[in-house]
Parts: sequence; C-alpha cells; structure tokens
Amino acid sequence: MRKLIVAEHISLDGVVQSPGGPEEDLSGEFRLGGWTVPYVDDAVGQDLQELFSQPFELLLGRRTYEIFAAYWPRVPVDSKSRAIADLFNSVPKHVVETHSTTVDVGRMASEAKVKTLVLSHLLPGSNRNATQEFPDTAYIEGVRQHFSGQVIIGRDEMVL
Repeated sequence: MRKLIVAEHISLDGVVQSPGGPEEDLSGEFRLGGWTVPYVDDAVGQDLQELFSQPFELLLGRRTYEIFAAYWPRVPVDSKSRAIADLFNSVPKHVVETHSTTVDVGRMASEAKVKTLVLSHLLPGSNRNATQEFPDTAYIEGVRQHFSGQVIIGRDEMVL
C-alpha cells in the first residue's frame, strides 16, 4: 500500500483558501489571498524541496486542479518558480471531482482500519429537496454498512 502525505498550507484558524496570491481564488468573496507569501522563508523552501525530491503524484480537488492548470504551465522560463513549475507540470495528477457517498466513505474507512471517522462538509443525497431536514442518522446508516468504529458528525467551528 502506498503512503498518502498531505502537504497543506493552513493558517492557525483553519484557512486553506488561496494561499499563493490575491487573485488565486476569490470564491465566497474571499479577499485575503496570498496570505502565506509574507511568511515563506528558507526553512519553508527547504521543507518543500525535501518533500518534492521524492517521487510523488498530486491528488487535487477540482477547483485546485483548475487553479494549477491555469497557473503552472504558464510560469515564465526566467521565473524563480520555474523549477517547481516543471516538476508540477510533469507529475501525474488525480482529480477528485465529486463527493463520496456515505457507503463509500464507510467502506474506505473500514479498509484503512480507521478507528474514528469524522464526517464533514455533508451534502444530502441528490434525491432530497435541499430545504428538507436530513437527519444525522441518514449519514450514519450509510457508513454503518461497512464501518463499525466511532462516527462523529462534524459541524462548523466544532472542536474535537
């Protein structure tokens, strides 16, 4: 089995959106793009260099893939970002296009031998009216088809 390593820019208060530039991702009226740039130093560069010196592939959400596809292939030859651009442009990319069903999540958690599963960013099934109440039990029932560990339904601003 291969190892999955997550390299994420995340602020102390949980912001992951638009770390690289002010125009990177303005969805949801987000206006703080480029928030990581003032904090990038030689230590961050060294960590990234070590991480990307190993063979890797990229697992990207659809929106992140669109941002990558619009940016990295167009980095100028004389840019200081050219080496990382060449690397990102050359590696295989896997794009997550849709949300998984709760049954699939339960199966994956069981196969991975997860002990506690936190469900977050939940969407009701497509056959439900978005204004209808969708009880937590409906999510848990799907997961329980394959998973017997602890299940927590995540909420915005929840502390675990």
